[in-house]
Amino acid sequence: MRRYVSLFVILLASTYLIPAAAIADDIAIDNQFAKLELEQEVEYWADTSATATLDEALEQPHWEHATDGLNFGFSDAAYWVRFVLKNPEAQYQHLLLEIDYPFLDDIQITLLEGDQVIAQQQLGDTRPATSRIIRHPHFLAPLTLAPGQRAGIIVRVQTTSTLQIPLRLWNKNHFIEEDQRATTLHTLFYGLLLAISLYHIMLFLSLLWAVHRIPGVYIHLNKGYSNGSVVA
Repeated sequence: MRRYVSLFVILLASTYLIPAAAIADDIAIDNQFAKLELEQEVEYWADTSATATLDEALEQPHWEHATDGLNFGFSDAAYWVRFVLKNPEAQYQHLLLEIDYPFLDDIQITLLEGDQVIAQQQLGDTRPATSRIIRHPHFLAPLTLAPGQRAGIIVRVQTTSTLQIPLRLWNKNHFIEEDQRATTLHTLFYGLLLAISLYHIMLFLSLLWAVHRIPGVYIHLNKGYSNGSVVA
């Protein structure tokens, strides 16, 4: 009998421990951190009613690990995404959370420490670009972790377009370097296209000028032959 009671206790404890064990591990941000693709490092929950508050979302027991990325097609639901960052270093870590998909209508990003809301940011293509903290073609949210700080990040997304959430976490300085490098490459590429276009325009104009000159030369030669002024 005691064995069955013990087995019952273990099963009951397992029932309560499973949700905790399913929570994704903390993401450590040390001094060597550069960037991280987050799509398979996070958990998500689909709010089919699209009415849940932050507290209601956090109380949900059925968060799923995003093993196949965060691509949900067309959906009326609001999707919540969560992950935890930890700074084990003695220095502040300045980060950027990037969402590399500019067609999302409403994005709400919340930074939590325990149950306390530290900061909130709102993004989305329904809001003017001038309201963004960082003006960029992609959605960027700056995050700062104090030394030893452990913070939860909650992202709520709702849109009328295809719902995909390509999340990427950057060290701020590394992002600036990569973005400047990409801008330089884009400038060189479009400059080369412009030079090629100008070359073809000039070639076309020169051919057009030559084509218009040929009839004039032909008429001049005919007149010369008629007047006997052309010497072989």
